[in-house]
Amino acid sequence: DTEKIYEIYSIGIGGWGLITTGEILARAATREGKNVVKEDDTGLSQKGGEVRDSLKISHPDKKLNEGFKIEAGGADLYISSDMIGAVNPENLLTASKQKTRAIINTQKIPTMPMIVGKAEYPDVGKLKAIIDSHTLASAYGNATEIVERLFNNFKPTNIFLLGVAFQSV
Repeated sequence: DTEKIYEIYSIGIGGWGLITTGEILARAATREGKNVVKEDDTGLSQKGGEVRDSLKISHPDKKLNEGFKIEAGGADLYISSDMIGAVNPENLLTASKQKTRAIINTQKIPTMPMIVGKAEYPDVGKLKAIIDSHTLASAYGNATEIVERLFNNFKPTNIFLLGVAFQSV
């Protein structure tokens, strides 16, 4: 569709390669001649905090004269390597029951209160239900476990999720 602007919203943990994955996708789209705008929100990324990436891609003939931020309900694709980040209401605002497809890593990544024993990890089924209530379709899998088995490292998790998204959409 030459008029469509594809909007991809990604959530992850600092140091897990989310920004790199977004950059790879942006550069690939640019090499194909597509128009791209991208915004990284690194926040507390160096402390293992939440990281977000907004990416918009359009056909070469479609001018991309809009801001970087993905507006409420604007995401076509919602990728998260962290389920806690995926259910953050601020992030879910970008999703739409009418069009958003979600690709979600189910690896349990504890927050600091969970690590020190002051909180427990929420029920995964309840987290999935929250995500499903905001999206058209969702795919779930433990991407971290798979990439750790393959590469003996968790860092390719976001690239793996991008591959799942490519095969799913």
